[in-house]
Amino acid sequence: MLGASLLFASMLRAEPAASPDDLQKQVNEIRTAAPRTAEGRREADAKVRALLDAELPKVVVAQVLTEQALGYARLFAAWTRHAEAVQLARKAWTTDAPKLPIALVGIPAAYQVKDHQSAWFFAVGVKPTIPNEVSTMTMIYSAYLADDAFSYNGYQETLDMLTGWSTVVAGVADTAEGYTVAQQTLARIWQAKSDLHGAAGDAAASLKALKDGMAAVALPAAKRGLEASYTQANVVGKPAPGLEVTHTFGNFTSLEALRGKVVILDFFAHWCGPCKASFPDLRDMYADLKGRGIEIVHATRLYGSFGAERDLTPEQELQKMTGFVKDNGLVWPVVYVSADDYKDYGVSGIPHIVLIDAEGKVVRHKIGYSPATFAEFRKQVEGLLAAAGR
Repeated sequence: MLGASLLFASMLRAEPAASPDDLQKQVNEIRTAAPRTAEGRREADAKVRALLDAELPKVVVAQVLTEQALGYARLFAAWTRHAEAVQLARKAWTTDAPKLPIALVGIPAAYQVKDHQSAWFFAVGVKPTIPNEVSTMTMIYSAYLADDAFSYNGYQETLDMLTGWSTVVAGVADTAEGYTVAQQTLARIWQAKSDLHGAAGDAAASLKALKDGMAAVALPAAKRGLEASYTQANVVGKPAPGLEVTHTFGNFTSLEALRGKVVILDFFAHWCGPCKASFPDLRDMYADLKGRGIEIVHATRLYGSFGAERDLTPEQELQKMTGFVKDNGLVWPVVYVSADDYKDYGVSGIPHIVLIDAEGKVVRHKIGYSPATFAEFRKQVEGLLAAAGR
């Protein structure tokens, strides 16, 4: 009895959790006060984490009031406790609150814990009626639901979902703002259809979806991504286009001269964070596989700046690149190429790697960087070396 009494007393003395509004206000104040630098953001992230570590363990999720559920859901998602965030978002769904803000928390959190049922529960419950809502939900579909839909709902149901979404988009296209959003959204839908066909192994249908999308989307700015994707897809399986090289660091004559080797052509920039983050993995792969016949070629262009320095002449920028190459251990060729080369390979974002086999044909494009995706990419490189008898 004494133990139970002490436990009850300690529960009474336990400090209650701060309200979600108060916690969110503190989080916002931390982020607003932080310097707008990488170090400032890291320090702010650490302070926010410490705050949430101190406060959110006090929250009993099952006892959260429905009117506080969305606020706590956002905080639990920021705390990377995604299962609890989903549970709280579902509780918030039972209120009369607008559904879109809840879905914007619930869908990404459900995606993180592979809770397909909840992700689709939130998705189908949102009925956007204005351009911004349509645009936002389309980005959510593209970022989280397109791939998930294929594995969870199957090919045809996902295709039907994307086609149905086109109808929703058409309903907001009758104003200037709505037209722009509708065009951008339509482009994303066609891209998602192409990705879906590609995931199903139908390369011809994937290419056709991009071509149909370019015909359906009239706004030039909206169709640029489709054009880039079409170029990327269209060059796969064909000889790699040559490069118009204007300046070279290291020994490089042409891609043609590298026939017999597996080539990693990597479009990058000196200011690109993900590009620089990939350098250690590239260095390790090069050291391990150079003897088996790989070559890396980094391709870039003039930007007229370097770091904080602006309005540089080409000669000044190239001089800066000399130090950059040395400081980052880029022991392979670094070449400056033309705008047409970017266009020929469909480069619209960097880092953009083009993998070229020993016969000089493009095998695939890899856009962006993460350690996990690079590990998968390296396995493919090693497979091409093995196929070439290396």
